[in-house]
Amino acid sequence: MKKTLALLALLFTIFSLNGQTKPQLEWDKTYGEKKNDIGYSIIEMPNHGFAISASQSKGFGAYLWLMKTDDRGNITTEKIYKNIYEPLFIKLLPSKDNGFITTGINSSAEAEGKNFLLFKTDGNFSSKWQKQFHGREEDYTTNIIETSDGGYLLIGNSAYGESFNSKATIVKTDANGNKQWQKEYGNNFKNIINCVIETPDKGFIIAGGRTFEDMGFEDVWIFKINSKGDVVWEQNNGGGGTDIASDIIATKDGGYLVLANTSSKGAGWIDIWVLKIDETGKILWDKTYGGSQNDDAYNIIQDNENSYIIAGSTKSKGVSDWDYWIIDIDKDGNIIWDETFGGMYEDKAFSITKTFDGGFAVLGYTESKGAGKKDIWLVKLRFSVRDRATSYVQNAIFLWEAKGKYEKIEDYKIRVNESTRQQKIYELMDEFFGQIGIPIFQNDVKTTTLDYDSESEIFRFNLTYYNSIYLPVPIEEAEIFEKNLGKLVYSSIKFNLTQDDKLEIYQMTIKNPANGKTYFFDASKPVIFNDQVIVNEFDPIVIGPNHEEDGNDNQDNNNIDVDVDNNIPNSGKNYSNHYALIIGNSNYIKHGSDMVDIKYSINDAKIFKQYAINILGVPDDNNHIYYIEDANATYIKIYIDNFAKLIKAKSDGEFYVYYSGHGTQNEEGEAFIVPVGVTSDYINDFGVKLSDFYAQINPEGDKKVIVFLDACFSGGGKTGQLLINAKTGLKRTPNDANIGGNLLVFAASSEKQISQEYLEKRHGLFTYFLFKNLKDTKGNISYGELATKIIDDVTTTALNPQNGLKEQSPTINVSPAIQNTWKNWKVNP
Repeated sequence: MKKTLALLALLFTIFSLNGQTKPQLEWDKTYGEKKNDIGYSIIEMPNHGFAISASQSKGFGAYLWLMKTDDRGNITTEKIYKNIYEPLFIKLLPSKDNGFITTGINSSAEAEGKNFLLFKTDGNFSSKWQKQFHGREEDYTTNIIETSDGGYLLIGNSAYGESFNSKATIVKTDANGNKQWQKEYGNNFKNIINCVIETPDKGFIIAGGRTFEDMGFEDVWIFKINSKGDVVWEQNNGGGGTDIASDIIATKDGGYLVLANTSSKGAGWIDIWVLKIDETGKILWDKTYGGSQNDDAYNIIQDNENSYIIAGSTKSKGVSDWDYWIIDIDKDGNIIWDETFGGMYEDKAFSITKTFDGGFAVLGYTESKGAGKKDIWLVKLRFSVRDRATSYVQNAIFLWEAKGKYEKIEDYKIRVNESTRQQKIYELMDEFFGQIGIPIFQNDVKTTTLDYDSESEIFRFNLTYYNSIYLPVPIEEAEIFEKNLGKLVYSSIKFNLTQDDKLEIYQMTIKNPANGKTYFFDASKPVIFNDQVIVNEFDPIVIGPNHEEDGNDNQDNNNIDVDVDNNIPNSGKNYSNHYALIIGNSNYIKHGSDMVDIKYSINDAKIFKQYAINILGVPDDNNHIYYIEDANATYIKIYIDNFAKLIKAKSDGEFYVYYSGHGTQNEEGEAFIVPVGVTSDYINDFGVKLSDFYAQINPEGDKKVIVFLDACFSGGGKTGQLLINAKTGLKRTPNDANIGGNLLVFAASSEKQISQEYLEKRHGLFTYFLFKNLKDTKGNISYGELATKIIDDVTTTALNPQNGLKEQSPTINVSPAIQNTWKNWKVNP
């Protein structure tokens, strides 16, 4: 963790004082066919996926299209309503029973025109009820909110036929959509309303635009009504062009921000216009945003205490034509940052939601991507945690470093110096990580499940967003701990920043109020956790005579007796200065990798542990044996780091490393050990570079390190295929640098060969003959003799037709310092 903080501290020293972080495109998705499909409203769901309302173009009409996605934008549920016609700028609301409320237009023959439509669905978008409300001949819904009494307020516009003029219409319903009142608002000309918000006194502020003469230009129209629909106040704002409000939100100081589009103000034909008003409608300030061409916006949300995010579109900035334009403004309307996203053609944003990780999801349409003229475009944005942390610390440290008005210089020098400054940076980092990390964890832990290893007495918290937490809990306290999972109290949570700019949980205190016990999680302390899967290989059940015929062979042919696994000789020696690091990586697919599983790697590791104890003389305890199965990037690094520290700390001894799992190499020929959960695209980021590993464990003085690697680094796995999609082929011999000191490496294969599985013996081919020669000699053999025997046995067996005639020749790599001496080292001195 200190390494990460030191890096951030370095970034802090070079970060611009006035620099502001901007969100980055994390991923994007398009949805649609070959006509016009447009996204209007988006909600983040508890599982971090999204619910979306959109229109799907078919023939000469457009239908309502509702969908849910996972947290990467992949559709999980969808439904198209062909009786909901022309769903323009519709709002989607979550209901308290995990369903949804939305609006549309009923334009069927029975409706005699176009009617307002309010309807409710369940969580899978199946209709539960629909309600129609008639205003005039042409009724268009524009927005809906849930009211404090559990009902709904639906707003829209009504007109006679094709008339230019219209009335604003508001319908108040109960929770089941039954009308409580309906009223019209406006003068005799064009009156449009687009947005509404409930006020603390249970009234409502509505905004849109209206004209004061036939074919006139609209002014922004804002008015307030009470809970019965009576007008309390109203006002108009605008100039000689068209000005119309599109959204409204409350501010922390009791006022409101009205988002509008204007051709009366600003720098271009159309610009974005924000008006700050108080509870009486009085304008406190107004600002325009835009350039020399068209710019507009339809959604504004609050980001934090003093910041608001506008989802807009621009022709003045960006690549070409319209682009998504996301603007962050402060409480006074000043731009904090802005960013555009788009391609060469028209891309327009209509809705934005803040996401659980502090980023945003933006919805609209694109003509630059997808399958049709216009396709729904969902863009997921996230901030660089590192950049935001750097900015946060810089601003805070700037204030902390300032000398107090009444502070003596000698006191100031004691308070502010290199040591206290560094400590303050660490404190601010923890503070910032906590601000953004703890809310995410609190949401994440609500859906966690627990696994328990009764042998090691450890719970594993299976989190969605964060790394798994391995928590030691005594077996006699485990049941009451799990029963009170939803009542646990989490405190002292600290986070670390990973190389890929994500937070991981580093330390935590957990208290169970049911018994008053307190438990501590510390990621720096390795644990052993085994998934307890017991496979019974019994004969199949045969329904028939309840006796056995003479001559039946009742031997269980599935239970293969592997010679090297049983009756391992025991030298009777136990050396307090012998240590072993043992890693078996097998279940790659289960942990999210795109690499195939390896059948016998965990079995290899388990049996090597027994040979380490019985023949190599390693004491059988956790202080001498560092053992882990299916090691992910975090834990494989922890185990290697701690083992390397152990080597450096001890004055003498022999240290054994055994690894069975995948290896690979990058385009530069650098070899990597592959943790589980790492995909091929991220080998450089999260793989363990072999040369770095060797550099870490190089022994000094008389200490010896012997490494056994049952992996190949050519790009192929033990099955002949490393990647599921086989996008990496065999390459050149990997770079095998940084072997120094008394370091001896046994590698399972050479050059571009595959390290094979020995199916008959249920081990890796190399590992089987390592075990066999150790067993046959009881360890009374030199490493030179052991190398010769393993190379001969593996090379010969690999060419047996039953093993597929694949060449495999183990190699021995040593440092120059022991080139002439290693062969005489004794396995069991």
